[in-house]
Amino acid sequence: MNLLQKYLSEPDNYIIESAGGFGKSTQLKHLCTGIRAESGSMDFAGKKQLAVYIPMNELNYMAGAPGIVFEYLKRFFSHQVTKEAIEEMIRSTQDSTDYLFVLDGMNEVNNYEVRNGQMVSDFIYKDIQCLMSCINVHIVLSTRKIESIPEELREKFKVLRFQQITNERIRAYLHLKDTDMLPGHLSNLLVNPMFLKMFGRLYSRRPELAIHITNKYELLELYYKEEIDLHKDEQEDHSLAVRKYVLDSVVPYIAFYVELGLLKKQYEEEKDLQTLTGEAFEQYPPAEEISLEAVYKMVLNTGLVSEKLQFTHEILRDYFAVKGLKMIGEAGGHEPVEAFMQNLVKWLEYRKTMKEKDLHRRTRFLDVAEFIFSSEKKRLAQTFLRYGIRPEEKRLDIVQSFYQELSGVYDDLSQGKEAAEIGWIAIDYLEQIPETIPETYHSIYERAEKRNFLFYSVKWAVTLEDDDTNKRCLDYIMLAKEKLEGIPLEYRDAKINDLYGRVLSNIGAYYYKIGSEERKRNRKQESYKTFAEAECWHLQAMEYKKQYCTVSAVVRSYETLMQDAYWQGDPLKGYEYFKFAWCEMYPDRTVQDCLLFEDYKFPEEFIERVLGNEQQLLVQDFPEELKEEVTEQIPAQVEYVFTAATGHARINMELIHSLYQKLKLFEDCEWIQKRQSVQKVVEEYQKKCKSLL
Repeated sequence: MNLLQKYLSEPDNYIIESAGGFGKSTQLKHLCTGIRAESGSMDFAGKKQLAVYIPMNELNYMAGAPGIVFEYLKRFFSHQVTKEAIEEMIRSTQDSTDYLFVLDGMNEVNNYEVRNGQMVSDFIYKDIQCLMSCINVHIVLSTRKIESIPEELREKFKVLRFQQITNERIRAYLHLKDTDMLPGHLSNLLVNPMFLKMFGRLYSRRPELAIHITNKYELLELYYKEEIDLHKDEQEDHSLAVRKYVLDSVVPYIAFYVELGLLKKQYEEEKDLQTLTGEAFEQYPPAEEISLEAVYKMVLNTGLVSEKLQFTHEILRDYFAVKGLKMIGEAGGHEPVEAFMQNLVKWLEYRKTMKEKDLHRRTRFLDVAEFIFSSEKKRLAQTFLRYGIRPEEKRLDIVQSFYQELSGVYDDLSQGKEAAEIGWIAIDYLEQIPETIPETYHSIYERAEKRNFLFYSVKWAVTLEDDDTNKRCLDYIMLAKEKLEGIPLEYRDAKINDLYGRVLSNIGAYYYKIGSEERKRNRKQESYKTFAEAECWHLQAMEYKKQYCTVSAVVRSYETLMQDAYWQGDPLKGYEYFKFAWCEMYPDRTVQDCLLFEDYKFPEEFIERVLGNEQQLLVQDFPEELKEEVTEQIPAQVEYVFTAATGHARINMELIHSLYQKLKLFEDCEWIQKRQSVQKVVEEYQKKCKSLL
């Protein structure tokens, strides 16, 4: 059943979720055209059906302001109207007309702060809620990640997810025999329908080349090189020359400047497709006798970009933008390349927040960053030197920041292989940046902060098979510790104290990772010793934080210690750490009190983890009095974790998944089964978690 059939059989509000390239836009456009076609042939209770398709990336070409969606809708009228007039028109026709508004690509909107903490997305969500308040309106929207949509809006929608293509279907599509091998990295790439279709065309013509593709940048590079050959039988030599010039020079130039405008938050509307085509033609003239008119016609003929500067797909715009970056850079245009990279780093940048890692912002241009990395690997500094980016200090700073922030995004996405690979590159570049002479306490802090940040990424590389990498990883975080210890205590400010506490804790995290690897290999006795070593460092971190850091920093240390206790098989110690931490932050308040006052300052991850210790207490031989104390708290703890994890702009899906797993354990716990009120809460929130997963 396709989306049109689903909607016709069950009209409702829908969120369509999938990764890029899975055909969301195709399905949504088909939905709109299908509704218009069916409106004249089906019985819709005597009502007209109006479907309005809104490509959300076009909002990036408009000023972010209240009523931005209605501002877009004004273009469907022949004269100036107000938001209120459009809303009144919809409401006044509720007996005769039903409306379907299709908002395609919520993830493609540049979400930046406009004023007083309000984001562009806040205005969009408000407009959606206004439209949904009309009883004759349905909304269908698409996004890559459902977590980017606030819970209070999301709960008004049904969610449809496009599934990845199975390995069996990939092999069938490519007509592979049982003996034909498909490398694992290709299998991972080809779960994306767009990439599978491109690869299929390549594989049918040049299997010996296609099979060696390692990433999406190489796939697109080879596809568009071969694309010229695909038109040889259809076009004369001159047309082929025009097409090659357009794909090699003009489309990359257009994509680069559109992408640069978006990276700066909003594209400058005064440069249209014709203007950008003319600029490309002037600055990068064709080698053959080709007219500007022929070039412009071919740009449109490729179908890659419209006169409104909308690309067929965001991934294709990102790919051609990186080709444009290379072309402009090789021609000596280092200033726009610098601006491009500096703005890209700002989008990738990790910024400390109270509750979330802001992955919606940080992954907004991840495809661009991935194309740059795939094409350059660790050679970016040498490439930028060739482009003329100077002095060396500036060049290294841009490059190191790019690799560092990209590795941080992968770390937070739990893509450990990529995080570690890019993290080590960032470290190598950091070591090439000369230390300030003479060193100041601030410069020591800045470099130690970078080392600590990158440790999170390279820690993914710690295994039991590679002692050299393990030693390098431990030495690296130890170096940050030694450098910070060179600052006398009396000169350490709050930032330095906080960082030193985190560095101590991360040394413990190194041993925790080793212990986890030992546990995976069923080397339990060795793991207990390693977890004990981790606990020693975590205790040291906590004692330091108690003297010099904030209460919340101390609480984070208790959380880590509680985790150590769990893996050492001592749930009682873990539970006691939780009680100590709670008393540190809330000596006169219970979890239930925090729910009542909507006070979610206590880390929800901490409470979710103590549930693991509590479950172990309930299934082991501990006094009934202790078990009753634990059981009494579980309903409030579960509600607290779920509410805090879903109460922000982005749902913490990792936490929801972990909570769901613990609730399943509670459901099977005989002690809980005998207490109906608690069992009821466990079942209720298990269902709520499952609905999000």
